[in-house]
Amino acid sequence: MQVQVQHQHDLHRFIITLPQGVARLEYSLQEKWVNIFHTWVPDSLRGKGVADALMRACADWSTQQHLQMVATCSYALRWLDRHKNRK
Repeated sequence: MQVQVQHQHDLHRFIITLPQGVARLEYSLQEKWVNIFHTWVPDSLRGKGVADALMRACADWSTQQHLQMVATCSYALRWLDRHKNRK
């Protein structure tokens, strides 16, 4: 599924707006760290790569900003573990 991720920097979140609803990833900034504390995807879109697209956008932005990613969100923790060798 092709989606467009929007970064709402002032609100500390990434979103994807689709007819089924708005998927989101929320984070906090702490010095050189990005803490991902919440991801949410509408039920009808789960398992279709939407949360993965949010995480990839956040990871790309974090890399560009020279920030390390950590997570207190269970989905983000699993994603980071699966992608720990991502460059």
